[in-house]
Amino acid sequence: MLKRIKKAVLTVMMFSLCGCSGTADQKPAGENYTIYIGTDLHYISPQLTDYGPLFTEMIETGDGKLTEHTEEIADAFVETVLKEKPDAVILSGDLTFNGEMLSLQDLKVKLDKLRDAGIKVLVVPGNHDIAYGFAARYEGYAIFKADQISQQQFREVMSAYGMDGALSKDSSSFSYVYELRDDLWLLALDCNTEAEPGSVSAGALRWAEIQLKKAKESGVHVISVTHQNVLPQSSMLADGFIINNAAQVLSVLRSGGVQLNLSGHSHLQHVSEENGLTDICTGSMSVYPLRYGILNIDKEGNAVYTKDHLDVVQDAAYERFTGRTREQTSMLLEDRNIPDDQKEKMVTFAVDMNTAYFSGELDPETDYRALEEWKLWEQYGKDTFWYFYFNSMLD
Repeated sequence: MLKRIKKAVLTVMMFSLCGCSGTADQKPAGENYTIYIGTDLHYISPQLTDYGPLFTEMIETGDGKLTEHTEEIADAFVETVLKEKPDAVILSGDLTFNGEMLSLQDLKVKLDKLRDAGIKVLVVPGNHDIAYGFAARYEGYAIFKADQISQQQFREVMSAYGMDGALSKDSSSFSYVYELRDDLWLLALDCNTEAEPGSVSAGALRWAEIQLKKAKESGVHVISVTHQNVLPQSSMLADGFIINNAAQVLSVLRSGGVQLNLSGHSHLQHVSEENGLTDICTGSMSVYPLRYGILNIDKEGNAVYTKDHLDVVQDAAYERFTGRTREQTSMLLEDRNIPDDQKEKMVTFAVDMNTAYFSGELDPETDYRALEEWKLWEQYGKDTFWYFYFNSMLD
């Protein structure tokens, strides 16, 4: 059987990022460059909750996020970055829990510490960040509306984190091009405007095409970042998880020579590759095991991606995520005529598989379909969502 995972395993990707020199105020080509990637923090300001019964019930019956600990998680990430001093940090959306203005403002105060230390912080908004109708404050058994974030307000509050100092910026979205190194640009694509939530607008795509053409003419490589995935991370995580107009976005990225996209949104750690483009989905910082990614680009122009995790509230995060899986699968099997010992094996298998899948730790050397527990799911649960879900993990 699978075991609880405590250590991260390296995921390594190699890309040729060679280019020519550019401006003098950025790191020159030929020097190592390190980027930390965080996503889907879903931070909620402590001023918006008393951590009372309504808030607690909502979180404990949710999707496995450790929302009540996002203050601690955010602080741990900031301290990790300050200690390890990467060249840049990319936060790929869903900065806030449910789009509360106060949460964004409080988070900005934390990010200011990184900027003050000379570390570039570059963000894109997620679907939870802009005009999200569930912004709320929780008190006891009551829930009150909280100020949500408009597109313009996000731009104003977070301008220092991408827009300011950008080589170019799209006027209709929070899309921009930022020079990381003489031979390396970041293309941040906003998929969550008020006018076209979930899509990159036609205007932004035309703007992106122009930027990618400029990069080609200058011999500069471009890495892109989106909140939603540009490639499906599994057959069951496509609808609602990839960008609505992903085909058009992919066409622009591929024709512009982009080899690597960084994304989030799906909350799992996974890599998809198709026709020369790799989409690395970094796991959510608020879901076990509190993932973040590290992209190291060496002086030869090769990029190596490593997954890591924050060393705080790990036990609570593990119990939250595994507990939700156990509850869901136990309820599914409750009324089925299955011996109790076999039912327990099925539930434990589901917990272990789902945890390993989301944390990016499924073992490629293990023949899961040969395990006794898999056979039990084939026997008793072949008609269930979970059986199809297990197959999608392995396929």
